[in-house]
Amino acid sequence: MNSGVQLLLDSFWRNSMDIHGIMNSRGEIYFNPAFARITGYMTDKAKFMDLFWKVHRNERKKIIEARKKIQQGETTYFVDVRFRCQNGQYKWLSWNATYDRETNALLITGRDITNKKTMSEVFETIFQYSPNIKIILREHDRRVLAVNKTFEKILQYKADEVVGKTLEEIKIKTIPNNEQTWLTVYHQGFSAKHISLQCKDNVVRDLIYTSVPIRYQGECSILIVAVDITEQNKLAKELNRLEKLHIIGQMAGGICHEMRNLITVIRGYLQLMLKNNNIQQVKQNIEFMISELERANSIITDFLAIAKRDSEYTNFQVTNLNKVIDRLYPLLKADAVQQNKKIFLELADETFIYAKESELRQLILNLVRNALDASSPGQKVIISTTKSEHQVKLIVEDFGPGIDPHILKNLGTPFLTTKKEGTGLGLAICYAIAERHQANIDVSTSNQGTVFTVIFPAMKVNQLTAAAKT
Repeated sequence: MNSGVQLLLDSFWRNSMDIHGIMNSRGEIYFNPAFARITGYMTDKAKFMDLFWKVHRNERKKIIEARKKIQQGETTYFVDVRFRCQNGQYKWLSWNATYDRETNALLITGRDITNKKTMSEVFETIFQYSPNIKIILREHDRRVLAVNKTFEKILQYKADEVVGKTLEEIKIKTIPNNEQTWLTVYHQGFSAKHISLQCKDNVVRDLIYTSVPIRYQGECSILIVAVDITEQNKLAKELNRLEKLHIIGQMAGGICHEMRNLITVIRGYLQLMLKNNNIQQVKQNIEFMISELERANSIITDFLAIAKRDSEYTNFQVTNLNKVIDRLYPLLKADAVQQNKKIFLELADETFIYAKESELRQLILNLVRNALDASSPGQKVIISTTKSEHQVKLIVEDFGPGIDPHILKNLGTPFLTTKKEGTGLGLAICYAIAERHQANIDVSTSNQGTVFTVIFPAMKVNQLTAAAKT
């Protein structure tokens, strides 16, 4: 053998981090220095049977089975065992043995995997006793390798019922029944997703779940982690229901208050008419009562506009927001001129949205008239539109004193108003219209003025083309 190669082999033998040994036919094993460094036994020669008794008794069977396999002709074998070191402590060593027929010797390699085993045990403990549902799937065939105790408790499936099967074979139902929903989290790599599952006991649980790639038991695997949010969702729904009841109570109280005032006025005038013989005065009283009844009808109409559901609004069509504003502009300008105020338009090009034009007009009128009411004589109101790939914005800006913080946080609540003659339904109607159009209303205010921004989803080119064909 080349002397240079021999020097390299000698250096490898001395400096390797792993244990290397050669066992001859007499059972004597010659180890490299790594054996002493790892186990603490300061010897370069040891007997097989001497070392056998240093293996933890629970793992000795593995050594016996490995030796039999090698004797039967299996040249390589891996086995992980706990090995008692000189200081009395055990270390996890992973052994690999290869039989060389030419020299009738067994070539042995050992590696200290104590830290790896410790981390594996820590992972297993965390995995099993986590309060979250955890599932490990083998990557190439999507079969379940392990589930934790929380999985068993919540979904009511025992580990032995699911391990070795795919999620499709387990047939855990999704609600609505859409198997792809459960699978996309690791097919497409979504960071988090909601899903509702029907457990084995037919109880439906709401989950948020995600996945990460890991190595488990030496295989490329996927760890799915799911959080049960069923109780949180129930609580949120209950709070939402209570909030709606609170708002309904406020609305009912406001309606009763307004109706009682109107009835009191009409009742008083009817009593006067019984005592009054002046026909002209009676006519004036009747006209006033009619105007009050019209006001009551207006309040009820506005209230119903808030209460209408999405299903009642089917006449939506592709609408150019700018054209709606242009058609309203003369009316809005007349209102502004009467109050010694000004209105300016700053409109983008082709602001197409899917909408009901009559509702858009009501939304714009309410917002602009609120802005005019908030402005002082000589001030201006700016109506503008902007467009991006996904959004169309309607912006109404005034330069008044701004909105009080107490009012701001309750904005849109029915019958909340600062106007002497107002019903407090205008903005509530605006919010209801925006919701029906899948739009959001953002409000920014300061002592320099207020900006209302209504954000609509934009119509895409393919949607406009399809709409044009129909």
